[in-house]
Amino acid sequence: MVTDREYGKVAGAIRRAVSEWAQAMLGEAPDFGNDGDRAASDLETVVGMMFLSGGKALLLMVTIDRKTLTGLVRLMAGDQPERPEELADGMAEITNIIAGSVKTILAGSPWHFSIAPPLVVSGRELGLYLHHRLQRITVRAGLSGGSVTVELIAVG
Repeated sequence: MVTDREYGKVAGAIRRAVSEWAQAMLGEAPDFGNDGDRAASDLETVVGMMFLSGGKALLLMVTIDRKTLTGLVRLMAGDQPERPEELADGMAEITNIIAGSVKTILAGSPWHFSIAPPLVVSGRELGLYLHHRLQRITVRAGLSGGSVTVELIAVG
């Protein structure tokens, strides 16, 4: 079971990682005022997932709606993404950056992990139905162009 203290430490690491990414790539500080369960949306979303191994079995998920992701990839790459593969590559890069930053912040803790290559999926009303033994830490970051949701899901 994730204790309140652990939740705070891990959520803080995710917030810090997202802040560093947003400052470096977008030149803005995200608003973290709305953490919690991901809001239902009929927008098409893109999800970057990364399986993590270490002291705990983890799944990191980064969720961004397609319109926001298109703007982020345009800022990152300097060009308007024209093909779905370009959006998937951008999402994979964002997922890698955030996961790598969280990994560095949590080094030496029970939450330390090794990363695997990301998997990117897109569609409407994407979600992960959680088995009762799974625990989720959710951080939502508001940006000027939309929002980014980062979830860390632990088994047991």
